[in-house]
Amino acid sequence: MKDTTDNVRPNKQSKEWKSYVDYVNGLVIEGITNGIDSSMTYLAEQVSYSYNVEKGLPPIFDIKVALQDRLVQFDPSIGLNERCNGIRDIINKIMDDFISLAIQMPQRLDSPTGDYLIEIKDQFQLFGKIQRITNNLD
Repeated sequence: MKDTTDNVRPNKQSKEWKSYVDYVNGLVIEGITNGIDSSMTYLAEQVSYSYNVEKGLPPIFDIKVALQDRLVQFDPSIGLNERCNGIRDIINKIMDDFISLAIQMPQRLDSPTGDYLIEIKDQFQLFGKIQRITNNLD
């Protein structure tokens, strides 16, 4: 955008320039969304039992099962736990890291401050991937 501004020297208040900035901004949001979506698709496959069986892949996690006083204990725990080291804790952290790509750009194209996190969190396709990962974990 800086190179375009330097070379074209547009009127930044013009309708055409604002439309151009919106268009490029949309491309940035689409690119970030596609990157996150690809990462979540890969993660969803890795935590899918049927996918791993079909592809002959080893399990992504190694969980120890212990029987103590008629109780079954998993190490690490399968769900969320207070130490935040359960399988769901780990997967949730990975998904949060994927979504944090939206804040990696140093500056928005259409504003001197802020990031793209709000727009990315509103992307419907990512909701579907999060649900797919959750279903695979279940």
